[in-house]
Amino acid sequence: MNAKTVIKLFSATPFKGRHGDVVIVRDESVEPDGKDKSGVLADGEATGHAHRVSRAVVQGVVNSLVQRAITVKRAEKVDHEEHVASPLPKGTYRSGIQAQWTPEGLKRVID
Repeated sequence: MNAKTVIKLFSATPFKGRHGDVVIVRDESVEPDGKDKSGVLADGEATGHAHRVSRAVVQGVVNSLVQRAITVKRAEKVDHEEHVASPLPKGTYRSGIQAQWTPEGLKRVID
């Protein structure tokens, strides 16, 4: 997914959120790869902690290495040992790691 597509998806979605370095946007058209990620949206690089949802289906996204598809059947929370839990309403979402533009190029934010 290129940058223009990501910006369009993010600006047009009815739900968008951030939990630490994880960005979550509603996307009913996301195509999961069918591989279970055990509720983990992202592993913490520095502490070993993880951003996770316990009662949702979290899978990889077809043709993508860093994104997740999240299917929430009932209201859920995104949890992490070092952040306050954030609500996640029922729906289908795409999540990924926040990035920032630097003079050297696009860099992944490290939590």
